[in-house]
Amino acid sequence: MARADFPEEILDNIVNMVHYQPCHHENYCIKTRKEGLVVQNSLKGVPYEVYLNHSGPPILNTFQNLAVVNRRFHRLCCPKLWQHIQFPSTLPAPITLWTNNILLRHGHLVKSLEVQLEDDQLVGDIHKILSKRSSYDNTGVIPKLQHGVGSYRPKYGIGLYNIEKLFKACPSLVSISVIVPESSHVHEEWISHITASLHVPFWRVPQLQDLRLTHCPNDSITSEYVVNILQRLPSLVSLELCGFEFRQRPAMEESFEWSLGQQKNLRKLRMEHLTYVDGTWTLFSSWPPQLENLQVIGCDRLSPRVLHGLLSGSAPSLTKLRLILHHFKDEPHVTVRFNLPALKELSILHRGDLDLLMSFENCKSVEAFHYQCHADDEEWHSMKQYLSRCTWPKLSVLDFRSSIFTANWKKPAKMDVNEIWNSFKIKLLIDNETDDEIDDEAV
Repeated sequence: MARADFPEEILDNIVNMVHYQPCHHENYCIKTRKEGLVVQNSLKGVPYEVYLNHSGPPILNTFQNLAVVNRRFHRLCCPKLWQHIQFPSTLPAPITLWTNNILLRHGHLVKSLEVQLEDDQLVGDIHKILSKRSSYDNTGVIPKLQHGVGSYRPKYGIGLYNIEKLFKACPSLVSISVIVPESSHVHEEWISHITASLHVPFWRVPQLQDLRLTHCPNDSITSEYVVNILQRLPSLVSLELCGFEFRQRPAMEESFEWSLGQQKNLRKLRMEHLTYVDGTWTLFSSWPPQLENLQVIGCDRLSPRVLHGLLSGSAPSLTKLRLILHHFKDEPHVTVRFNLPALKELSILHRGDLDLLMSFENCKSVEAFHYQCHADDEEWHSMKQYLSRCTWPKLSVLDFRSSIFTANWKKPAKMDVNEIWNSFKIKLLIDNETDDEIDDEAV
């Protein structure tokens, strides 16, 4: 029986298996194909990477190859084939092959786009016409060596000119991820121009629900363009920000905290390595009213006390909270008490003792604790005392590192797990990073 004659459900299973295959298989194929890259000079004299003996569309990955086997496979693959695209693409190819060809036919199927902004390694004239400079986007343009010296560093990023074309070609986008690269001191004006204009293409995607912005920090570059982007996206459900630095603004409507509070549909917020240089975290007067999932990762000057002030009475719908906080010398012990009536899942990574964990003792709806800090026997006994008093009456899962049991690195035994189950009817998850015998054991 030929493959095309297989029943539809078998072909569909094949499609799903190939689509969700382990990433390392794909990486090996990509590595092999990249060995066929050669350097050529364009008619304009700018060198760029191409494939050996290849002048057609981009080399296809495994799943894309399956889609062109025959029409039946193509029909089954299509719903997944173009759901997510990223630039620079895994294998370099001129961006025009996407914007003027592939996406004209399949752009309506794209739901998720991941893009890295062009860096400044090849910028000789920052005022060069955007369309000319962007013609080499996604091709791996190679910098010219000056005076016979220099280092090879390909430029795979995408310029604003093509970002807007990508947004236009994909009208069904619901998720976008943008990485803003770090700039050198020489080209601060260049990266400032890029970031100041980054909000412009977003007018094409007002339906966007998921946004991730990552910025390689640069002290001289303002992050206020994030506010301009948020003001164009009223439908956001999930927002992730990493590496941004904010300052107090003269007008409230220009501030990040005010723009965030206007996101009425936002349910998930991740803030990673954000900084308020003038310590204005306290200016947050309200959170998005529907916020359910909050992750705070290593934000400068955001201590437990400040976080308590931000959340108190302002997050009635919060059900999941993840905290990775710095150690603050001026706050050796956490004395605040959080009151989050809807909180069900809490994850904490915080240097010190159990003070931060116990600051949530008034959150009576908590069902799961994920405590990823090393702790000794004394702290473990303190935890059992809290459990014996039914501090969290709905608690059903404790997720601890294995070192919670002993200070001498003894391997956790089955009896340690059974003790919790027999005494408190609580599942104990052991995240054992070095033990081959017990790995994420759960009763």
